[in-house]
Amino acid sequence: MADPGDTAAAAALPQGWVVIGTRDWRSVWGVGAQPFFIALISLHLVNVAATFAADGVPVVVTIGTALALVVVTVAVAWVARTRRWPLAAVSLGTGELRAGSRSVELASVDAAQIGVLPQRRREPVVTLRLSAGGKARVEAFLRDRRGATLTDEHRLVLAEALRRTSIVLPVSPDDPKGRFTRINFPGHLDRDEAVATALRPETADAHVLGAKRLYQR
Repeated sequence: MADPGDTAAAAALPQGWVVIGTRDWRSVWGVGAQPFFIALISLHLVNVAATFAADGVPVVVTIGTALALVVVTVAVAWVARTRRWPLAAVSLGTGELRAGSRSVELASVDAAQIGVLPQRRREPVVTLRLSAGGKARVEAFLRDRRGATLTDEHRLVLAEALRRTSIVLPVSPDDPKGRFTRINFPGHLDRDEAVATALRPETADAHVLGAKRLYQR
């Protein structure tokens, strides 16, 4: 794999808009909201079943209504998710990051955070979230629910885009020297770490686990 930091290699990468990774509808269950939605859907199903049974409504209608509620709940969660955290799209040619319908310069991106989302009997989902102040925020799935990672091309494009950002670790007003930044802001990365994580998503696990261990001491 070529080094995206090499000028010639970077010039050979796609210069138009590239959407980094993919996200399917099931991702709404892997963002830390699973218990909430399970409880919400269960409550709706119980209420619907109880109400319809009391009114003598046929079982078929009861089941159909319950399924419709499930579909609506997932759809609402999907829309909310995609609007809050649209998939990252970058243009190396223009040096921009696109979040939905809004575009900002890559140089304005100043924060990166990883998320490691556990799954039963599978490797955890790994996401990389980028933000440019309050102007834009996006995410890329570095490893999805099935364990699939970014293609080599997408890794290189994302890594090169990250090299052009101004990502730094956040600093708390109560810790101006940043001595406890890793504890105060677990999962946050500086620019070099973000590049390394884009190229090797498996390193994301260590960042979050290391921060948790520090916090527990």
